[in-house]
Amino acid sequence: MVGAGIVGASIAKKNQDVTLVDSHSKAGCGVTANSFAWINPSGRVPNNFQHLYDRSLAEYHVLEKEIPELNINWNGSLT
Repeated sequence: MVGAGIVGASIAKKNQDVTLVDSHSKAGCGVTANSFAWINPSGRVPNNFQHLYDRSLAEYHVLEKEIPELNINWNGSLT
């Protein structure tokens, strides 16, 4: 069992033997909504990791369409 946030939804999407259980009525409204997790790096992505970075962003865009209540904010910065 996993929560229905960004990590749980990603795991469930790839594994049909996972049960999503969440204390909130909407997916992604707990830890995901309140975390300080960054999707985009603040600096340059090393060449040998670029393919992982590109694939991760593509998966986030897929999840955003499949689970619109995740409300992914693609803007922001830390200074």
